[in-house]
Amino acid sequence: LDNLERQLLIANQLKLLELVGIDIMTEEEQKKHLAYCQDELPKLPIEVWAMHKPLTVDMIVNIESKSDSEIIFIDYLGLLKSQNNGSQYEKITEISMSLKRAAMQLKKPLFVLHQLSRDLKERKDKRPLLSDLRGSGQLEQDADMVLFVHRPAYYDLSLDKSELEIIVAKNRHGESAKILPFAYYAGSQKIAERGVVTWNK
Repeated sequence: LDNLERQLLIANQLKLLELVGIDIMTEEEQKKHLAYCQDELPKLPIEVWAMHKPLTVDMIVNIESKSDSEIIFIDYLGLLKSQNNGSQYEKITEISMSLKRAAMQLKKPLFVLHQLSRDLKERKDKRPLLSDLRGSGQLEQDADMVLFVHRPAYYDLSLDKSELEIIVAKNRHGESAKILPFAYYAGSQKIAERGVVTWNK
C-alpha cells in the first residue's frame, strides 16, 4: 500500500483485505474511495518526496530550505547516501552527524526511522534498547529523542495482537524510560492510546 491508500484506509475505517482486494468492493464504493483520494487527501498539509536515486542529507537541506514545512520525516536512514566511503559504521556515523547539523540549520525537527540490530531477537526480553540501534553509537548520541515501536505479539503469537508499545528510550527534554501503551488495529492500520507506565530497565 502507498501512503495515500493507508490514509484512506484509516480515514474510512476499512478492512485491509478489502483495500488490497479491490474486487470485493462494489462499483459505488470504489468511486467513493477514489473521490476521497482525489478530493480530500491532497488538502492534507503533507508533502511526499519519493526519490528514485539515493538521497543525501545535503539534498534534504536543499529541498527543505525552500519549503514551509514544520517537521521532516525520513523513511529511513539506511536509504540515505553517505559522503563517506569508509565502513558501514563510518557511513552511518557521518549521516547521523549530518542530520543533526541539518536540523539545526533548518530549525526543524527531523523524525528519522532506523533499523534495529537483529541481536535483540536472541534476548528473552524483546523490548528494544538504545544499544540495539543498528550501525553506530553516534545515533544515540546525536538524537534528542529515541522512540521504539514494540509489538510483543510479533515475537510471541500467543499474546494479544492488539498490544503495541511506544518506548521512550531517550528524551533530552523530558522524561525517558517510559512505555506508552497503545491499541493496534491491524485491519485498519490504526492505533489508539491506552495509558502511560514507567519502564524499569
